[in-house]
Amino acid sequence: MNRHTTTALAVVAIGLFAFIVLYERHTLSSGEVAEVRGQLLERFVRARVDRIEITRGDDATTLQRHREADELLGSWRVEEPFDSLADDDVVGSLLGAVQYAAARRTLEDVSDANRDEFGLGSPRLTARFRVANEWVELAFGSEDPTETGLYMAVDDVVHVVGKDVFEALDHDPAYFRSKRLLERGVVTATTLEIEFESGVRSLTREGSNEQVGSWFMDLGDGRVLAATTRVEEALQAFTDLTASTFPSNDSIGTVWLRATASLVAVGDQPARRVELRVGEPCEGGRLAQATTRPDSGDALESAIGCIAPAALAGLTRPAEEWRETRPITLTDLEIESLEVVQGRVTLRVALDEGAWQFTRTNGGRPSGSGDVDDEALAAWLQELRRARSTAFVDANNLSVYGLDSPTGVLTIVDQEGGSHRVAVGAVSAEGLYVRRDDEPQILVLPETAEGLFEPRASRLRNVQVLDEAPGAIGAIEIAWPDARDTLTRADDGWTRSGPVPVASDEVDGLARALARLRVERFEGDAPEPRFGLDAPRARVQFTLGDALLVGAPAGDDGDAFGQLEGDASVFVLSAPLVDRVLGPLVPDDVLATGILYLDSLTIEGEGRRIELRHDGRVFSNDDGPLEADASERLGDAIERLRIRGASGLGAAASAEPRLRVIVQRGNESDPPRRYEILVGPPTGSADETEVRRSDLPVTLRVRESDLAPFFEVVRR
Repeated sequence: MNRHTTTALAVVAIGLFAFIVLYERHTLSSGEVAEVRGQLLERFVRARVDRIEITRGDDATTLQRHREADELLGSWRVEEPFDSLADDDVVGSLLGAVQYAAARRTLEDVSDANRDEFGLGSPRLTARFRVANEWVELAFGSEDPTETGLYMAVDDVVHVVGKDVFEALDHDPAYFRSKRLLERGVVTATTLEIEFESGVRSLTREGSNEQVGSWFMDLGDGRVLAATTRVEEALQAFTDLTASTFPSNDSIGTVWLRATASLVAVGDQPARRVELRVGEPCEGGRLAQATTRPDSGDALESAIGCIAPAALAGLTRPAEEWRETRPITLTDLEIESLEVVQGRVTLRVALDEGAWQFTRTNGGRPSGSGDVDDEALAAWLQELRRARSTAFVDANNLSVYGLDSPTGVLTIVDQEGGSHRVAVGAVSAEGLYVRRDDEPQILVLPETAEGLFEPRASRLRNVQVLDEAPGAIGAIEIAWPDARDTLTRADDGWTRSGPVPVASDEVDGLARALARLRVERFEGDAPEPRFGLDAPRARVQFTLGDALLVGAPAGDDGDAFGQLEGDASVFVLSAPLVDRVLGPLVPDDVLATGILYLDSLTIEGEGRRIELRHDGRVFSNDDGPLEADASERLGDAIERLRIRGASGLGAAASAEPRLRVIVQRGNESDPPRRYEILVGPPTGSADETEVRRSDLPVTLRVRESDLAPFFEVVRR
């Protein structure tokens, strides 16, 4: 093969390639044609339609599809009689109606006279669709005799089709335009200025790039951190503005609100400035005009529409709602290190080879270091972010708020090396005063937020203090101030020294809670008097290690302060664990007797003694059987009597009981055959009464209402 032959083949190859690129790609493929075979319009491939021309009377509408590289659907624009973004959903519905048009009847070889008869000589509407490099033209005439369809001509063939096809096309040009005021949104704006109600909100975003950073609001005498969520909501509202109608007038009248957003150049999008002006009322809303001006060039986009006032809610907030109320706003992933200083104590937390580490110093001397639990750190940071300011005060006189010499300082360094400082001042009835950096305002946080700024290393610990197998606990010893209890694991459950029965299921629950001790939170690095650990309410020794101390209540919900002996850190124990530890673990049916095993009841109280026999059905005495209802209530009471808790082991109280119930069981019952229920005084809370069983050295609690049937007997 010589050089001339090679050149000739190359020319042929280039020509073939050009044919494929320049012609073949603009024609319908055999596969596309096969997909629409059987439809009324056999060459109408919806995805390949790129131009629509609709003529109805004096109205002419032209729609053009614009596709970017490798974009399948692209977007539609109205090109005539005005230039505007089209409503893709509306155009999509139009194309769907045409694609699925079905012929109710088909008439071929139609004469000119017939066409005039069908209203096709002067069609009500014509529509032309460019499908790849072909044109499909439809003409719509009058209704058919049934008045449920219309005559539609395609080339020389006339069909009767449903009215839906015609109705999808029969609209003025404004119907097809997008209802959005802005073709391109402003969510990536770097500045936002809003003039509303004689005030100006000037907001600026600063960060490492045009899409990430913090927002600041200018207060005139300085700037403050703005609430990012508020600004983002405003920009989204700006972006999403839609008009119910587009009036023909070119004026909005007196300006009620003005918002201006500036955007930097991104990719092939130039820098631009977008202005929204909202003016006088219109039907259902207010007139609004959105105008886009590029920083350079002559391009200008502008539209006036009637928008609903509710759509402007994100832009019309009161000025104070734009301020950031959180003392810190950085996300966990944005933080490189943080440091808390209070007096002589400094706690520093920093990433070291991907893991968080802490160091604590006191007076410059090391006082601890170690690993940081990721979940604990995240929980602390989340609490800081949740500490919202309830008010703002001017930072004109720092000494008034204790911020001329702060009691503490939190400093956070972000991943970009930026430093963020929060100074902690005094606490008053108003709350805790803190100041971010050098802002001209002071945040007033809830008083409870003060503890969040303490340099406590314990807060960085894992709340899962122990994680061992519950079966490894063979014995549990609980010591209260006036009693002691020893529980030992046996083959068939748990046993205790002494006559008090054991609720083995409850002890199993206690063993699991101790072996897998998970605390609510850590409260301090060392005990304080308020924790009540110098004289604990209970000391729990178990076979896995240091004893657990249960101190003072940590609120009104039953939680309590706790500590493991040998570890200075103080934590908060959950109410269910505290209840198990403080109350002897006694079966809840320790006072009950099944009615089938009951021989007799003797009830003494209020100066009377009533002896009752039970024959398996009713109670009776020497005067005869009790009334059926009274007998049933009494039987239910002794059979279903359940304790609500146990207050402690120890000797019986010396006070005379209000009521004494002597229970005599049959031979088939479990021991004891005979026991007494001694009813003491109400506890004063939650309908509870203290009771004892005469043979058991334990104080129990039951509902006063559950004892009512016994009192009814002696009061009859």
